[in-house]
Amino acid sequence: MTILSDCFTKTIWHNAYTIPDIKEGKRWYLDVLGCALACDFAITPEDKIHDEIHYVPGFIFSFAGHHISVIQGETSIPQETRLPRHSGPIFLDEKEYFEVVEHCINHPEINVVSSRWNNEPPYFADIAPGDEWKYGQNAQCHHIRIKDPWGNWIEMKYYKHLGQILGKNISKNGDVTIGGFPELYDAKYEDIEHMKINVQLPRRRPD
Repeated sequence: MTILSDCFTKTIWHNAYTIPDIKEGKRWYLDVLGCALACDFAITPEDKIHDEIHYVPGFIFSFAGHHISVIQGETSIPQETRLPRHSGPIFLDEKEYFEVVEHCINHPEINVVSSRWNNEPPYFADIAPGDEWKYGQNAQCHHIRIKDPWGNWIEMKYYKHLGQILGKNISKNGDVTIGGFPELYDAKYEDIEHMKINVQLPRRRPD
């Protein structure tokens, strides 16, 4: 058991990906999306061409306090599918979240893929036992999915109930939650710092 099993630890998320144009990327992420520049940097690939070291530029920015690195390079795989790779923060404050949503929707240079509440999961009684996995997480949350100019998807979320961030809600009325941290189900966000959740992980089944 490590601190990685705890809920709401004092950590921030780190993510890194590539874009082909660092100058334009800096403009889009800082001026358009509204993040804050932390620093510029360069990395040295292991391979050398003609015995010369080539430096690849990049920059680090703060995404609501999280550590994001962008490195110059081709975007690896076009993100045009319904289930692309993506990352993004889960907001714990409703007002802050919807301020960001409004900014993204109203900015002409931000490509909003979707922005909606997921508030109509199937009724618990309508799901055959063992078929719950077919319906996704189905928590009561709002998401906004955007794409940067190079096809990288960013998904931001706000959950109506804390206990559903890592759990699964399968009731249209929000009264049935499976998994996650039920101790936090109806907690207030300002109480997070005062909570210590003891997580009992299931033992690994013998092979």
